[in-house]
Amino acid sequence: MKIPLRLAGEPLPPPPGPVLLATGFRPFFLGAALFAVVSVPLWMVLLTAGGTTGLPGAQWHAHEMVFGYGGAVLAGFLLTAVRHWSGGRATAANLPLALLVLAWLAGRIVHLPGVPDVGALAAVPDVAWLLGVTVAIGRPLVAAGSKRNYGFLLALPALAGLTVALHLGRWGGSFLLELALMVFVAILAVVGGRIVPLFTRNARPKLGVESIAAVEPLVPLGLALVVIAPFLRSIPGARAVFLVIGGAILVARMSRWRALGTRDEPLLWILHVGCWWLPLGLFLLAAGSMGWIPAAVGTHALGAGALGSLTVGMLARVSLGHTGRPLTAPRSATIAFVAVVLAGLIRTVAPFFGTPTGMLHGASTLWAVGFVAFLIGYARILVTPRADGKPG
Repeated sequence: MKIPLRLAGEPLPPPPGPVLLATGFRPFFLGAALFAVVSVPLWMVLLTAGGTTGLPGAQWHAHEMVFGYGGAVLAGFLLTAVRHWSGGRATAANLPLALLVLAWLAGRIVHLPGVPDVGALAAVPDVAWLLGVTVAIGRPLVAAGSKRNYGFLLALPALAGLTVALHLGRWGGSFLLELALMVFVAILAVVGGRIVPLFTRNARPKLGVESIAAVEPLVPLGLALVVIAPFLRSIPGARAVFLVIGGAILVARMSRWRALGTRDEPLLWILHVGCWWLPLGLFLLAAGSMGWIPAAVGTHALGAGALGSLTVGMLARVSLGHTGRPLTAPRSATIAFVAVVLAGLIRTVAPFFGTPTGMLHGASTLWAVGFVAFLIGYARILVTPRADGKPG
């Protein structure tokens, strides 16, 4: 048998197997989109018609937005990106990847209405896939000495610890879920800070996108303050100051990203919109902590607004780039972007009007429509081989 030659240091292609399990983004992005279509409308049914889950009230909805939908997007992105950050080293594919996806799926099923309540054991699947992804990305990152990415190896176990504490009933559910959201906000800010200016420079070099050297070293400090802020709930003024400082640093960081210059390119403007939701949400959360506006405004600006917009943009851009397809958004993607942004906007402003049911149903419907549109344009892409014939 003839053995193909391989250059020294050239990464091995992933082992043969189903296309869907070739790279992390494929099953996790597909799962995230399908779950997004189902989970938010299901929450509306529970809210209006009644029903119970393993977690009380709105905690189920908040948990599933972060650990269900957001977690799947994060897992798919990291399992794919780390291969490039580590010089082509493998993360997870085929059976190991399938086990991670099944653990994530089990974490969604165990919380559904009608499923017997197993108490703290409901956290086991989420802990399994969060720690599994940590190991899958940790081995190549450590082997490559990619120290700038070690923060992800702390963030994922932190999220696992938070879901355990939530299911054990420790420290208050609203505090733990806010802390989980802030950890996720920090992750989104880190990822957005890498990909958004890079993608914009590559697509629009004449815009002159640049980073501000004096601001970049302040970003870790700002994000640390954001993550610390939930611990200051009993000191509203200090909490607000921490959130405002974090948001102001993000605004300064993005001030030369030339967002307006991307308004005619959907794959770019949706990412910029998602990034600008982050400081807006932090400012609104600060105002809510002072009692100036309803507290839910800031929470949903970060959850439905930032998390929704930035992740749907990542789903669309990464799926095209890593399947060897032109970086041109299909019409269904543009529909998805507009629908998700509008859903986030309606859900954010709804508390100003007493959170009327009509606005909640409108936001929920737009959210579901957005991800149905995404699936129409991308489901086939995610389950078929790369267009350029390369592995992955």
